[in-house]
Amino acid sequence: MIDQFLDHSRRRGLRPVYLQALDRTLRGYELEVGPLDQATAETIEAHLDHRNLIPASRAVKINHFVAFFRWAHKYGVLTGPNPADWLVRPKVPAGMPNPIAPHEFARALELAPKPISTYLRLAGYAGLRACEIAPLRGEDVTADGIFVREGKGAKQRVVPVHPSIRLELIGYPTSGFLFPHPTHDGPMTASLTSDHVCRFFKKHGIDGTLHRCRHRFATELLRASGDLLLVQKCLGHSNIQHTIRYTALVDDRGAEAVAMIA
Repeated sequence: MIDQFLDHSRRRGLRPVYLQALDRTLRGYELEVGPLDQATAETIEAHLDHRNLIPASRAVKINHFVAFFRWAHKYGVLTGPNPADWLVRPKVPAGMPNPIAPHEFARALELAPKPISTYLRLAGYAGLRACEIAPLRGEDVTADGIFVREGKGAKQRVVPVHPSIRLELIGYPTSGFLFPHPTHDGPMTASLTSDHVCRFFKKHGIDGTLHRCRHRFATELLRASGDLLLVQKCLGHSNIQHTIRYTALVDDRGAEAVAMIA
């Protein structure tokens, strides 16, 4: 049943990283609790309670169950009450950007070997997510920019190439995956990419994550350009409200502007 659902989701063109997350959630439930066709809202809630997830992570897992049971009932794979209708969605507070500190980012670049330094530059100078870095191909980097073919929400975009990224990519293949998976055919996974960076940061006592390097890019781009729409486009945000959060971090001209009011 899970395989049927994943095949259906794959035909819809959903990103591989999302399909992997669906797979982990659903198979994790069956491994720890039992068959999904016997699941109830109570057993799902208890399973999530046991995992002690933060609200944002719990909300993601609930969305996975909702998607599965919506498919199962729509196509007649399951009948009867839909347990997902009774799941309690946690309230997820709107998070503020948390960019890596400039000195921490500089130290990381100084210490990092390849490919970790490349991951950091792609996040910190182009704003790429881990799920966008992992499948990047040599032919995706052109004179026009970095073509992000597997963006969040299956959205594609082109991000300008920072000079430091061009230098970093010297010696990488100009076609095919830039970051092949170490044990099987295909590209690195997003989770493995993030894990490698996290372990590197922990080893060197650096306070940061790969995603905080993306936040660093957004903050510095907004500071340099003052163009919120440009930042939205480069980050691949579908909702500009997500981008607006970054203005709180760069609004250091407010006091000067207020003082100039006649």
